[in-house]
Amino acid sequence: RFAVARAFEQLDLGAGCVLTGFQESWIVNASSFGRQRGARVTNLSYSLPLSYAALATKYADTRAQNGMVHFAAAGNDGAQGIAFPANLAVVNAVGALTMANGAATYSNTGPELDFLAPGDNIQTTDRTGANGIDPGNYATVSGTSFSSIHAAAVAALVLSIDPTLAPGNVENIMKLASHDLGPAGFDPIFGHGRLDALDAVNLA
Repeated sequence: RFAVARAFEQLDLGAGCVLTGFQESWIVNASSFGRQRGARVTNLSYSLPLSYAALATKYADTRAQNGMVHFAAAGNDGAQGIAFPANLAVVNAVGALTMANGAATYSNTGPELDFLAPGDNIQTTDRTGANGIDPGNYATVSGTSFSSIHAAAVAALVLSIDPTLAPGNVENIMKLASHDLGPAGFDPIFGHGRLDALDAVNLA
């Protein structure tokens, strides 16, 4: 099952300026929404400007008590330092992989980075007309937001094979299924490497 919980709102200020607004409680409530419906995997394709204690607590509690595996975008600042909440120990930080099998220049780096997944020049469905990125039904997009979606989907595939797996087991399978890039072993630019969905499923 797949569920979407709205945790943000967009305010059209005119002249092509759209402001994305949120309240910490909305994101916390979205996590509770997923927990109540038996969700095992969450993804937040967004990075927040500040650290929020209530959200950090919710991530930790739902992982420990409900077996939820959490993913979030590493950030698109091209900087050293993983964005919140991806920098939390209980959240898997996902950076963007290019078509050339390298780390995207805009993808944030740091010791909290866990995986790289496709995030550069991704073709995806789009809202039709003026409300979308492009006039048609599809758009080409880039960013770690799209990478974390890929990683969360791999976790969901693993759990579909063995729903009894604990979060740590799911993450270990994903690490073993990742293809090492850059220096041997873990590093802050590539994390554990490029995720491989088929290998992860075969290891589950």
